[in-house]
Amino acid sequence: MGTPEFAIPAISALLNSEHQIIAVYSQPPSISGRGKKLQKSPIHIFAEKNNIEINTPKTFKITENVKYLRGLNPDLIVVAAYGLILRQDVLDIPKFGCFNIHPSMLPRWRGAAPIERTIEAGDTETSVCIMQMDAGLDTGDILLQEKVKIEPKETGSSLSKKTAQIGAKLLLEAIANIGKLQPTKQSDEGITYAHKISKEEGRINWELSAQEIERKIRAFDNFPKCWLTLNHENIKILSSEIIPVNSNHKAGTIIDDKFSVQTGNGQIRPLILQKPGKNPVSIKDFLNGTKIHPGTILDEI
Repeated sequence: MGTPEFAIPAISALLNSEHQIIAVYSQPPSISGRGKKLQKSPIHIFAEKNNIEINTPKTFKITENVKYLRGLNPDLIVVAAYGLILRQDVLDIPKFGCFNIHPSMLPRWRGAAPIERTIEAGDTETSVCIMQMDAGLDTGDILLQEKVKIEPKETGSSLSKKTAQIGAKLLLEAIANIGKLQPTKQSDEGITYAHKISKEEGRINWELSAQEIERKIRAFDNFPKCWLTLNHENIKILSSEIIPVNSNHKAGTIIDDKFSVQTGNGQIRPLILQKPGKNPVSIKDFLNGTKIHPGTILDEI
């Protein structure tokens, strides 16, 4: 059971192992893009390419969906960024329960967006856990765990790829030792929640510090991407650097002809930007094609 690219290494590892994947579950196709076409998830596409049965229920609150899953008679359900809540009647179906690949240092960052929230918060270390699922939100016992260093310029995308590969490796290890692993209860201290990211969170709040803004730009590089408003256009910032100086200007003011912007503390200079419908460009190419005026206050439209 998985939906995004994060789940691909795990399903690939299972497919190339001695284990049999009897079915794949993924979120239903969603409408996306300018053409408003139905887009299948990466896991949905993977299953079809490999001739594996694919199911896309919207919910398990419908009895028929639970009955069908029970009829598949799985030994184990593997969950990797699936996106649907599994109730107790689903968790009870497999002989060995449900293993979840969770990329955080549980109980820190339980919930929907652990990778992005980890970077946004400025954590220097995270981990990948194989968790025995229970009915709570990422509250189950930890079966295996591996720590992961967060590099200074780590992005949401790079950390997702790194943790997905580690998760696939740990998953095979957990299955090989099924029934022999010693479950570890999660601590009652240090619990935080990685709430789902909204599109609006991509709008840069210039009152934040330059460090906080730069972390958000890295954390949200996949979705929703951070953006500012200039000349009535929403322009994405895909990469930036911190300028550790302050001016007397209001937060959100362009300070110079290099596009340095005053924040609540320090300045941010975009390095890669993207206009609507255009390809990403370097700051040099952007400034060659766009007039900016020092003193302009961004987002005031």
